[in-house]
Amino acid sequence: MNYDVAVIGGGPGGYVAAIRAAHLGAKVLLIEQDKLGGVCLNKGCAAQLVGVDQIKVNSDAEEEQYMAQKIILATGSTPLGLPVVGSDLDGVINSDQLLGLNYVPRSMVVIGGGAVGIELAAIFQAFGCNVTVIEMQSELLPNVDREIVKRMAPILRKQGIEILTNTKVAGIKYSGAALVLEVSIEGNVQQIEAEKVLVSIGRVPVVDDLGLEKVGVKYSRKGIIVNNRLETAVPGIYAIGDVTGQFMWAHAASAAGLVAAENAMGGDRLVDYTAVPGCIYTTPEVAMVGLTEEQARNSGCKIKISKFNFAANYYRSARQRSYYGRSISHPK
Repeated sequence: MNYDVAVIGGGPGGYVAAIRAAHLGAKVLLIEQDKLGGVCLNKGCAAQLVGVDQIKVNSDAEEEQYMAQKIILATGSTPLGLPVVGSDLDGVINSDQLLGLNYVPRSMVVIGGGAVGIELAAIFQAFGCNVTVIEMQSELLPNVDREIVKRMAPILRKQGIEILTNTKVAGIKYSGAALVLEVSIEGNVQQIEAEKVLVSIGRVPVVDDLGLEKVGVKYSRKGIIVNNRLETAVPGIYAIGDVTGQFMWAHAASAAGLVAAENAMGGDRLVDYTAVPGCIYTTPEVAMVGLTEEQARNSGCKIKISKFNFAANYYRSARQRSYYGRSISHPK
């Protein structure tokens, strides 16, 4: 069967691209291995390129082939594994597996202090789990404004989350029914016990088994390479969202899906990542858009910093009132 546009991956980038292409009059094929909505909505597509306009799909032990004039790759990303001894033990899980639990663990160590790790740490601590966060770097939340991070860490500690920075995991083993992590804290070796260990050290684009080499789509371990029209090295094949390794946020993938769909239908739109918003769902939440203070200063811009104390917002809880918001603007 022939289509105008085929989208591989039904996440927030893929389904938005499919809808937009359909609105523009295309006959669209959307392929998804699991559930529509992708990682952000559910947890995380299969199909394989066999030609620049041909896709092979395996489903329920059957193989079918489809033709499409344009193809949009939106296969997303998958959790990055931990390269230490014992990372394959039962109870050492990733974010997808954690969301599949039907109970709250008594204790959990979260390896990785990025957005996903901190969000899940805060959620499970609120559920009654005793949570410890281990981060190899000196601070949590890379790419977030440093002043916000410095104020966020004490808040998380007050909520009962233990945070260990400058800490490396050397190995994981069993001790009875518990998991034991051997960690190095600034050179001092210690052991930490937990019922579950969540590995949240990042995500990697899903590029394997897509047949990219067969058709000449260029990629690296960081993702599929695209231009500012989101087109790959092969004309007519586009890539969006996490699989490109750029701005792994659901809304960024959706915005890219609109651009790719319009270009696949003959448009000439450029993607713009200069002001991508983001949110980290802790208590209080952390939101950001554009450059951090450090990035703005390094770019040579003259900046103005504004601060507003959350204590002035009476809708906030007492726990949140010591926290304040800040913004950075570029004076004219």
